[in-house]
Amino acid sequence: MKKLISNPLTTEVAADIRTATNDSIEKLKPFHVSLTDKEKIGVRTMAEGREGVVRLLCKIALQHTDSLPRNEDPQEMVTLLKSYEDGGQSLQAEKQLTEMLEDTQTATGIDLMALYDRYNKHLQAARTGNTALDAAMREMDEYNSRFGGSGGNEDTPPTS
Repeated sequence: MKKLISNPLTTEVAADIRTATNDSIEKLKPFHVSLTDKEKIGVRTMAEGREGVVRLLCKIALQHTDSLPRNEDPQEMVTLLKSYEDGGQSLQAEKQLTEMLEDTQTATGIDLMALYDRYNKHLQAARTGNTALDAAMREMDEYNSRFGGSGGNEDTPPTS
């Protein structure tokens, strides 16, 4: 299998991503609402299919404010719709970042396991004539005996 990672993620870039993410978390805190699982049960929320009808009703309410009670202000709905839109755009950016990081981590793991298999094969072959290497590889033998791995390509994950 060909190597997937030609340009590994650097410590500096990873630190920048963490810092930017943590800064975003801090910026969101004043607006964040945490709902328990119990609070989420049985409530109506504006799902994708409902956003259009909510926006339509908002436009109608803005045009016909005289038909609303005096204590109702459709600008409240305008503000929440804008917040919903802005939050959705931020969520999409976060999803894109998450997918990029997950794919990069997976590819890095694939490359690491390919290197592991290659290096293990070479070291296993060389250990017969090298007592220091044989002693060092005993820790690998112990790991493989405890976790059921042979150190090679495993088609099935270890069971617990």
